[in-house]
Amino acid sequence: MNIFYDGVIFNLHEYGGINRYFMELVDKISNFEDANLLLFRFPSLFDKKKNIISKKSIEFPIRIPRIKGIPRLKKYLTEIDKIILPRMVRNFNSDIYHTTYYRIPQNIKASKVITVYDMIHEKFLRHEKRFLQQKAMCIKLADKVIAISESTKRDILEYIDIPEEKITITYLAANSLNTNHYFKSTIC
Repeated sequence: MNIFYDGVIFNLHEYGGINRYFMELVDKISNFEDANLLLFRFPSLFDKKKNIISKKSIEFPIRIPRIKGIPRLKKYLTEIDKIILPRMVRNFNSDIYHTTYYRIPQNIKASKVITVYDMIHEKFLRHEKRFLQQKAMCIKLADKVIAISESTKRDILEYIDIPEEKITITYLAANSLNTNHYFKSTIC
């Protein structure tokens, strides 16, 4: 099975929960023999942990510097959505396309998956109309929506008109920690 991750989140944020989620997901799935993974991403100027991302990572060879307000990056990401990502998904013969941050090209045949963490923007930041439209469109285009909680699932159904069966709840979990060391060092 060929699984394609777009890697957009790694250029929008250097660190964060979503980055960590995808780093762990890519790392764990890459251990399955029948899973061929492609994490497509632009190299970031701030990327100090290149080898952590994936053993099976392809980087696009153009450097796009981060600029305050990120207008150039948004322009490039729009072009990537329309031109480069669909080609890469087709060339990799992707069975699954999993967006890392609300980007789903419309003209791909792979099954489209999106993970939704919350609906905070829809509840409290309604003035961000462009982002809200993009997020809603991606959720509607997805073949499968992963919600990280029952609450997130309810919120998706409240704010976006999609069938309930399209949503699967998959709770977030900690990675493999040495729990004996953790508990001894923090509690004892």
